[in-house]
Amino acid sequence: MDIPAQVLTRKAIVLACAYCLIAFATVVAVIHFSLPDRLKLYADMRSEKIALMESSQACSAAFGSSHIHYGFDPRAFDATLDNTMATHTINLGVGGGSQVEQRVLAMKFARKLDAHSAQNCFLLLELDAGVNFNFRFLVHPRTINVYDADAVRFVKSLTPLSLGLRRVVGRMGYALLASVMYYSNTGMESNRIFPPDLNAQAIQDESRNDRRGLLTPIEPLSKLDQVRRELTSTEPLHKEVFILPQGVPQLADEIASQAHVPNLHIAYVVFPRAHDVSSQSEFPDSIPTRCGVVPIFNMAQPAKYPDIYVVQNWADDAHLSEAGASITSRHLAEQLNAWFTVHPQPMECH
Repeated sequence: MDIPAQVLTRKAIVLACAYCLIAFATVVAVIHFSLPDRLKLYADMRSEKIALMESSQACSAAFGSSHIHYGFDPRAFDATLDNTMATHTINLGVGGGSQVEQRVLAMKFARKLDAHSAQNCFLLLELDAGVNFNFRFLVHPRTINVYDADAVRFVKSLTPLSLGLRRVVGRMGYALLASVMYYSNTGMESNRIFPPDLNAQAIQDESRNDRRGLLTPIEPLSKLDQVRRELTSTEPLHKEVFILPQGVPQLADEIASQAHVPNLHIAYVVFPRAHDVSSQSEFPDSIPTRCGVVPIFNMAQPAKYPDIYVVQNWADDAHLSEAGASITSRHLAEQLNAWFTVHPQPMECH
């Protein structure tokens, strides 16, 4: 019996498509497993921070977004810590960063710590950084190179259904799209073959005067008008409880499990914004985790830290000036001193 030509044609098309998909998947897999550590591929801003990390002998670091990048001064922090807690700290916050990026940088830093060090090592994580990058970074190497399956699971652990369907779908959809690009090696091979140079000016700006990663934003003076309006707001204070998703304690444990130093301490921090005068989130003092108790240091409290909320301490309504970074970092160290006096036990993962 003769088979109609159109059936043969349809079958040939299906087989051809299947063979193409198999060939494509095979090539993608070969390229994927031949690539080096994805963090070694150049990703604007993050790569400069990794260079700082790898060239430093620091035992402590702060991680997060631009609020840390511009707002945490390692010099003031170290100088304020008690002698019993002496350490050497660097600022590994990255402007435009996210929880996903913070996680990979903190884990990389934890793995490089000297297991024989007797120093106290403090890892400070930004609690309220955005989970994903801004949408404009979706096809940027900073996103693509870190969104593996573990990153997607991490995003899921920070995305409770209570956020509402729209936000859950948006957040998980972003992570899944980035993961597809990660596993299809989007842009990675060309990045490896033609690696851009590190931004020497950025490294210089964050290294001069022993800045150790602190970047001072240069904003037009007109932005201070917005700061002034925020700081002098007469609106009634609005407070809401910050809901801690399960991924928050899990991240602390995951990072602690990567480190092999005897005196590791992890803390979450919340840095100030000018709108704290009229709108604030409330946080618990600490979080119990499998590896220990992790404190939360909330610096976004105008009533407790009024000296932070002065116009000259701000670059814009969301970021501190260098003076503000110094004051905030000293207060943070004071809070850590008080905590450490009562809770000197390091993180221990069994």
